[in-house]
Amino acid sequence: MAEELCKQCSIYGKIKCSLLGVYRSLPAGGAFFHPDGKQEDDTQPKSEWTQSVTELAEKGNRAAASKLLLDLVMEKGTGAQRVILGRNELGDSGMKPVSAALNNLECKIEKLRLSQVGVTDSGAKELTSALNTNRSLTELLLSENDLGDSGVKLVSAALRNPECKIRRLGLERVVLTDSGAEDLASALRTNPSLMELYLGDNKLGDTGVKLMSVGLRNPECKIQKLRLERIGLTESGAEDLASALNTNPSLTELQLSDNELGDSGVKLVSTALRNPECWTMSVSQILVSRISAALSEQIYH
Repeated sequence: MAEELCKQCSIYGKIKCSLLGVYRSLPAGGAFFHPDGKQEDDTQPKSEWTQSVTELAEKGNRAAASKLLLDLVMEKGTGAQRVILGRNELGDSGMKPVSAALNNLECKIEKLRLSQVGVTDSGAKELTSALNTNRSLTELLLSENDLGDSGVKLVSAALRNPECKIRRLGLERVVLTDSGAEDLASALRTNPSLMELYLGDNKLGDTGVKLMSVGLRNPECKIQKLRLERIGLTESGAEDLASALNTNPSLTELQLSDNELGDSGVKLVSTALRNPECWTMSVSQILVSRISAALSEQIYH
């Protein structure tokens, strides 16, 4: 099985090394590869395509190895449910074979990880065109790519498609500002499938949070987990966020680590949490400093 091929790695949230590979939900299990070409368990037999990708990576030609892997995704990816391509030199051109695989009517890919692969708004255009037609994808991670506001707007447009089934979207460190927040908020209002949204380490600021809060207040918004760590949120934006918490019945987890809310911002959020209509059960480290024991007790109780 795939788990046996990479003993130190696992699929969800516990990846301990950089991976270059495809996880295939087939009897053969599939394989993981490190960017340096090392396969965790060398006792396992390698298929011809596995050997080719590994040899290229071992020779230091990661770009060529990535290209070959993408070609294989286009050829074999329709039989996979989870595809992990993070931390590889794919670039915008690498999105073409990925999009081709997603556009295939036989595509079964449900979870696609493309974090830190060098994609910009140009590659996002290629990818989102496939999102408009693909009906199998439920998880898309695009964190640590220079998508910018224009790239996020393209992703948001795809999310607004009523046929879009994405439930989990990762957009951490994608150079998003308040200029792209309005389009994303619009997607929150119209997409009933989206339940987890990760936006940490972007420059949303108070203006961006105010725009996002409008989307959160919409009855059609079904977001359950929202991550807003290190986004430049202050007391001003906390007021709008608190208002959204008072009306949103679906949000159960909110991450606000490393934002300068100040004591007044903390009070606003904690007051919203005490509202019987608020279902948010987990708030993590909402202020770096100046949280008194009394305020902490208000938040968690």
